[in-house]
Amino acid sequence: MKPKLVILFGGPRPEKNTDQALDLVLSGISIEKFDVTRFDLRKMKIHPCTGCYHCAESGRCVFRDDMDLILKAVNEADGVILATPFYFNSVSALTKTMIDRFQVKWTSKFMLKERSAEKSKKGLLLVTAGAIQKKNESDGARLVAELFFKSIRSTFDDFLFIEGTDSQPVSEQLERHSWLRETGERFSEGILAALV
Repeated sequence: MKPKLVILFGGPRPEKNTDQALDLVLSGISIEKFDVTRFDLRKMKIHPCTGCYHCAESGRCVFRDDMDLILKAVNEADGVILATPFYFNSVSALTKTMIDRFQVKWTSKFMLKERSAEKSKKGLLLVTAGAIQKKNESDGARLVAELFFKSIRSTFDDFLFIEGTDSQPVSEQLERHSWLRETGERFSEGILAALV
């Protein structure tokens, strides 16, 4: 059985910078060795978390929507790639809406103290930013991702931050292409090595 790789794409614009960077990361992965599931969040119906805490009592979210597919896939994954553009010093609204719905995992794990059969996994965060960022401005996305990966019992192995795409799109940042491919290769090798 092939290891499972889940891709969560939080960009609202297909084939733009985040999508291009993701393609480069994936080009470094021997995809044929994985069972890959990709979720394009812009195409999905995901109700925002309302903070009702139904999940803190029942272990289940009150909403039934496309998030059920994501939760199941992530639960079974060996690796998760989270790809998002950088908006207002954080992840995109599409990405944050999905992450907030992982509250059901957080409450099950830390409030209900449920022992999960969920397997450990490896996580990678890919972020593209239009502007050149000042020191520590990327921390917003990193901190959100850290909690997300913690909630799904994942390590946070790589944080790929590509900035300046307003003036030089990913397609033109040729010096970063090999870095993205190499990171994808290293990430996938880590997943495969963990299963031996």
